[in-house]
Amino acid sequence: YNIIYYPVLDNDIAYVTNGWGGLKIIDFSDPAAPQVVGSLDTHGFTENLFVFGNTAYVADHAGLRAINFSIPTIPVEIDYYDTPGNLYSIAVYETLAFAADALAGMRIYDVSDPENPQLLSIFETVEHTQDIFVADQKAYLVNRNDGLKIIDVSNPGTPLLMGSYDTPGSAYEIIVQNTIAYIAAANSGLRLIDISDPLTPVEIGMFDTEI
Repeated sequence: YNIIYYPVLDNDIAYVTNGWGGLKIIDFSDPAAPQVVGSLDTHGFTENLFVFGNTAYVADHAGLRAINFSIPTIPVEIDYYDTPGNLYSIAVYETLAFAADALAGMRIYDVSDPENPQLLSIFETVEHTQDIFVADQKAYLVNRNDGLKIIDVSNPGTPLLMGSYDTPGSAYEIIVQNTIAYIAAANSGLRLIDISDPLTPVEIGMFDTEI
C-alpha cells in the first residue's frame, strides 16, 4: 500500500515518503493543482526522511538511502547503507546522520560525503527506537514502550545517556521546541515533557486525543 507518511516542505516543493511508493517530489506552486515532478522507487518501505541541501536521506525499513535531487525531475540514489534493524526515522545535524533503527538502537553516521556514509557509533536500546530529534548536540529518542531518552552526542563516537522519561503508552514521534519535547504516545495522547534539565526530564502536560 502506498501511503503518504512524512512530508518535508521547501518553498513550493514537498518531499514525501510514500510507503511502498518510494520518494515523491511534489510541486505545490499551484495549491489547487499539485503536481508530482519527480519520484524514485526505493524498492523498500519508506516511512521518514530528512532533507539536507540537495540530498534527501530516506529511512527505508531496509536501511538508509541518500538521494540527490539537484534535478528534481530526476532524483538519483547516490548511496545506500544497510542497517540491521528496521530503519524508522532519520535526522541530520551538521555532517552527521542519526538513525532510529528499531531494536538495533540509534546509529550515528558521518555523511560529510553523502556518497560514502561511515558508521561512527551505536547506542543500544532495549525497546524499538521509533523516532529521533537532534538539537544542540543532544539526540532525543523515543522508544516504543520505553519513552524518552536524552543522549549527549557532543562526541558522536561515544554517545552517552543523560536522562530518560518513561511516557505512558507507546511513544512513536517526537518534536522538540525550546525546552519542551512533544511526544505522540498513541492512545495516551500528546505528552509535553520539560527538558530544560536534560538529566531529569519532567512531564508538564498532556492532551487526551480520545476526548
